Amino acid sequence: MTAIIRSFMTRPPRKLRFHWRNYNMGLAFVEDEVYNRDVKIFQYRGDCVDTLKIKAVLLAAQYQSLSRAAEDFSYTPSALSHSVDSLENELGVKLLDRSHTGVKLSEEGRLLLDKLSAVVAAEDDLRQCAAAVSADKSHRLRIGTYSSISVNLLPEMLNGFKEQYPEISISITVSNRISEWLDEDVSDVLFGIEYTDYEWLPIARDDYVAVVPEQLFANRKSIRHDELYPHSFIITENLTVLQSFDLNRFKELINLKAEDDMSAVSMVQEGMGVTVLPSLVLKKKPKGIRTVKLEPGLYRTLGISYKKGLSPSSGAMKFVRYLKSLQR
Repeated sequence: MTAIIRSFMTRPPRKLRFHWRNYNMGLAFVEDEVYNRDVKIFQYRGDCVDTLKIKAVLLAAQYQSLSRAAEDFSYTPSALSHSVDSLENELGVKLLDRSHTGVKLSEEGRLLLDKLSAVVAAEDDLRQCAAAVSADKSHRLRIGTYSSISVNLLPEMLNGFKEQYPEISISITVSNRISEWLDEDVSDVLFGIEYTDYEWLPIARDDYVAVVPEQLFANRKSIRHDELYPHSFIITENLTVLQSFDLNRFKELINLKAEDDMSAVSMVQEGMGVTVLPSLVLKKKPKGIRTVKLEPGLYRTLGISYKKGLSPSSGAMKFVRYLKSLQR
C-alpha cells in the first residue's frame, strides 16, 4: 500500500485529492485528476474511531515526539505508542514514521491530516453544543397546562419552586389541547390529565359538578345524572363527561368547541342550558349560575406528565422532585 502511494508521489506533479467513496463501507481514495482515476488508500475495518487516539497521533506529529505527547496525556510513552498502533490497525494505514530521532507524519498520514483534524474538531463542537443544550435545559421549565390549573393550582406551586430554584426560567402555555406538546418539544412537562406513554405523577383530584342557572335545583346539594336530561345540554370536549351521560336523552344538545371552559359557563348564565365541568374551573364562581354535586360522583385526576429519561439536572426533573417532596 505504501508503495502505491509513493509511486504516485514520485511521478511528475499532479493533483491528488483525498475523498470518501461509500462512507458506510469505510472506503477512502486519492483521486488522480491527471489520469482521471482513483486509488484506494485504505479500507477502514472498525465500527468507530476513538478520537482520543486521533488526538494522540496529531499531538505526537506536532511535537515530533511520542514521549512529549505522552506527558500531555499523562500516559507512559509505551501506552501512547500502543494507542497509535491501535489506530493504525483500525484504519489499516500507517500514520506515523518513527525513527531514533523522533516521529513524523507518514505520507499516508499527511494525506489524512485534514480529515483526522476534522474528526477531532467535530467531536469538540459536538461536546460544546451538547453542554450548551444541557445548560439550557437545566435553567428552564416549560409547562403546558389548562387555564383552570394555571389560575388555581400553579401559582402556589411555582411560588415555592422558585424559592428553591431562582435560577430557573419558567414559561407557561395554556390550552385545552396539550397532549402532543411533549413529543413536539413545546413543553417540558404537562400539567393536566394522564397521557399514555409518559411518566406520570398524580397531584390532585378534581370533582365534576353540574353547572346550572341560578334558580334551577334551588336548595339541592346534589342531583342524579338523569335529572339533567330534561334540559338543553352544552357539550364541551370532555371525554369523561361524554362517556358518563346518555347524550340522546337530553332535550337538546349544544355543541361548543372552545379553548376556555368559561365559554360554557357564559352560555349557562344566559339561560341556554346546563353543562358539567370540573370544579376547578369554577373555583371563583361567577354570578348567575350555581354548581351542584353529581350522584354518582365524577372526577378527574390531575398531575404531571413528562418524558422518560429526563436528565436529573433538567429544570423539568427538578420540578418533578419538588412536587414529590410536597407529597411526603
